[in-house]
Amino acid sequence: MALFNRIRRRKALPVAIFAIFFIFVFTSPYLSFLKLSLANPFKFPIYFVNFLSYEIKALISYRLNITENIRLKRENDAFQQKLVKFKELSRENDRLSELLSFKRNSAFSLIAARVIARGLANWESSLVIDKGLGDGIREGQLVITNLGLVGRICDVSKSVSRVMLLTDPNFNIAGILERSRESGVVSGTLLGKCIMRYLEVDSKISRGDTVLTLGLVENYPKGIIIGEVASFSAEENGVSASAIIKPKVRLSDLEEVLIVIK
Repeated sequence: MALFNRIRRRKALPVAIFAIFFIFVFTSPYLSFLKLSLANPFKFPIYFVNFLSYEIKALISYRLNITENIRLKRENDAFQQKLVKFKELSRENDRLSELLSFKRNSAFSLIAARVIARGLANWESSLVIDKGLGDGIREGQLVITNLGLVGRICDVSKSVSRVMLLTDPNFNIAGILERSRESGVVSGTLLGKCIMRYLEVDSKISRGDTVLTLGLVENYPKGIIIGEVASFSAEENGVSASAIIKPKVRLSDLEEVLIVIK
């Protein structure tokens, strides 16, 4: 009896192994080719051809998508460049419109010029414009914008001129406080601001007061805005006082200016 049971177990073992193999083949998604070939060997070549055709189409489609994405990216980059250029032209048009309107309504004779370079030694010291002797520009003429004073012409050639900005320590101009009518000398400091000296210690000056050109010199017309008072304090000698002036014009942003001819 024991011998008979051993024989039955030996026969059952191959059957069990075959059953496990059969179940694995027909349930595993990774052996689809083998499962199909075992189930129907005549369908396998057709399935393989269809599978290969599908993969080739997918590869071609992937390649076309990459090419299309590259094309779209290039078109988008070109569009962004055009958009930036359009915005820049729009801003330039707005600035020029403001300058033109100011020029038409100004009591001064003005010539418009474009900033073409900056001083290498100090950004806040000077700039170069595209107008010169041939355009009627002369040394000493004031340079302004529609907002206020920029500086004065310090060097002139035939077609270009150098402008000394009002923040240069060598720049000096007589100024007057619009509200209190007190006057003093405004000079540059190279710190992005100016200083107004020779004021009375008991001056009625407040932060935010507007400072204008006094107009004592023929080339320096009266009434051009220089800036606003940022602070006021007495000098060390106790005899006079000074005020720090913040220029009305953002000198670092200048792209176009106006020159006062007369």
